[in-house]
Amino acid sequence: MTRRLQDVHGFGLVELLLAAVLTAMVAGAVVALVDPTRGLFGTQPEQADIQQRLRAATSALADDLARAGAGPALGPSAGPLLQAIAPIMPYRFAAQGGDPARGIFHRHDTITVVYVRAGALQTTVRERAADGAPAVTFDLPPWCADATCGFAPGLRAAVFGAAGAWDTFTVAEAAAGRLSLDRPAGLIGRYAAGAALAAVVTRTYTLGADPVTGRSRLVRDDGGGIDLPVVDDVVALGFAYLAEATPPRLLPDRLRPEATYGPSPPVLGSDDPDDGWPAGENCVFEVRDGRHASRLPALGGEASLVPLPPAMMTDGPWCPDAVHPHRFDADLLRIRSVSVVLRTQAGPSMFRGPAGPVFLHAGTATSTARWVPDQEIRFQVSPPNLNLSR
Repeated sequence: MTRRLQDVHGFGLVELLLAAVLTAMVAGAVVALVDPTRGLFGTQPEQADIQQRLRAATSALADDLARAGAGPALGPSAGPLLQAIAPIMPYRFAAQGGDPARGIFHRHDTITVVYVRAGALQTTVRERAADGAPAVTFDLPPWCADATCGFAPGLRAAVFGAAGAWDTFTVAEAAAGRLSLDRPAGLIGRYAAGAALAAVVTRTYTLGADPVTGRSRLVRDDGGGIDLPVVDDVVALGFAYLAEATPPRLLPDRLRPEATYGPSPPVLGSDDPDDGWPAGENCVFEVRDGRHASRLPALGGEASLVPLPPAMMTDGPWCPDAVHPHRFDADLLRIRSVSVVLRTQAGPSMFRGPAGPVFLHAGTATSTARWVPDQEIRFQVSPPNLNLSR
């Protein structure tokens, strides 16, 4: 028995076109919803990475800046390093070479901090160091636990003179009351008996480049002339300084001249053969009308701290004098606070758009949905040991 089919037919052309249009509209809506989400999943980890790198760079700089100027805690040279040298220098310092050897005394993106760690080894020079001798002899005060006073090969140490002279070295060998230095030429200067000798930290922070990728990064040199990476993709670094407006002055009623900050001058009429200043003078004080007077001018105004312009960090007077290889501008002794600017960027170029206010370095991102903007932080550190008065 056969059955007749009636009214059976397929889709027409109009219906097919309508279905195709509806399908395309639905698919487009789905893609529009999914694509931003996909971009969000891609950018969020990079945003978190930028913030983490910014925190790491800030922590490293802030920690070392806060320690700047900490000096020996024991012995006749106890007290902040500000009594002897400038613990903050706006350039690269190195035991041999460094910026002063090239006549460079200011870089806007470079800073060196110097400090003695809490509990660090410390003593004094036993006798005047001989010219060119690759060794220094030292006293054995009661706090030294053994004949080497704890000094050991590989340790970084420094000698601080009375007039702003200083020198750093690595201990090559430690024996009873004697340290052999890592360089045959010996100490840069001659240091009299009683000069401070201590384990020291010198840290230079600046911008460097990854040798493989060429990307900018924050690097640190611990005084040996070797840059160690700290944080990648740091693309901008800057330092500014607030300084003591009042020049150093002599404290009253002292048996010997003693300055409020910086190296104290010698007794009137006496001379230090290790510097180039006349008798009774040093890099901070001169003799006027038979009395000590500061070489540094008052910076004006009633504010206790004022900005220190780069020009004042490069024109002298020089400590300990104008020919010492580790000389520094006496105005650096005024520094009391450091302002820092740090900027980091996304590492992969796919997260960076065109160069401009948002991106310091251009990338390849074609959609703002994939942008991960540079991040910048500004902070200020006032090292306690630079704000202690005698």
